[in-house]
Amino acid sequence: MKRSRLRWAMLPLAAILLLAIGAGCASSRSASRLVILLTDFGDEGSYRGSLKGSIYRVCPDARIDEITHQVPPFDIEEGARILREAAAEYPPGTIFVAVVDPGVGSTRRAIAARDREGRVFIGPDNGLLFLALEAGGMVEAREIDSSRWGGEEAPPSATFHGRDIFGPAAGRVACGIDLSDLGPPVTSIVRLDLPAPVTQGTQVRGRVASIDRYGNLLTDIPIEAIRKLGASPGDILRVLIGSKPISCPWVRTYGDVEKGRVLCLENSQGLLEIAENQGSLAARIEAQRGIKVEVGAE
Repeated sequence: MKRSRLRWAMLPLAAILLLAIGAGCASSRSASRLVILLTDFGDEGSYRGSLKGSIYRVCPDARIDEITHQVPPFDIEEGARILREAAAEYPPGTIFVAVVDPGVGSTRRAIAARDREGRVFIGPDNGLLFLALEAGGMVEAREIDSSRWGGEEAPPSATFHGRDIFGPAAGRVACGIDLSDLGPPVTSIVRLDLPAPVTQGTQVRGRVASIDRYGNLLTDIPIEAIRKLGASPGDILRVLIGSKPISCPWVRTYGDVEKGRVLCLENSQGLLEIAENQGSLAARIEAQRGIKVEVGAE
């Protein structure tokens, strides 16, 4: 009788353990089936829907979300920067499909690569994936060979590899196939070689790497490079943007200056940002991405 009572008493604990294990497995499965999209497709037309459909067709249980479809058309550098910054926030096992592909249908390769955290990046080998894989540490890369898929898919078109190659490859990975099943190994991928900021005397020279929707100028200058000049928050920085000189206080937040005032601060990436509080500095000084920036301390 005592043994029977003990057995029944242990059942709730066993059930709890099984539920916990099952929840852990479900979490692992859901992470590996999370597919995140980044493209220059925009919001109009069928391109976004076709890409999603090509993933669901192969893996109906996939979970699809998006970083953006608003990368400027053909802008590989901007797409690579956005992908690098956003991808770092997703859990291990996430699958990214990135399509900014002005060379679609050419001899450029279609690749799938994995970083140290198990994140998988699928897209054209044109530099688009490089920054994210450099940040995450690439451990494996494969050239996607769609002929391995047999008769399941129609031959890929020459103009829409997002739907015909990258989406189906992501669906296969989401449903559990190994990267090695996608195609032969790749020893290196196309780099995105960007000019690096340099310090010369009492100045740091870089460029405007991006301009956000608010008109803020996001530079490629690490804030630590400015500290090494002897400057610190509260100082006035002398900035030359193209040929336009600006003096701006180094502040912590936008609200540290009055509306309409120009400011310098450390952005969320640890880089120098130059902005106008509640206004567009880019419009005000007619700045464009890639313009040279020189920074010194007063």
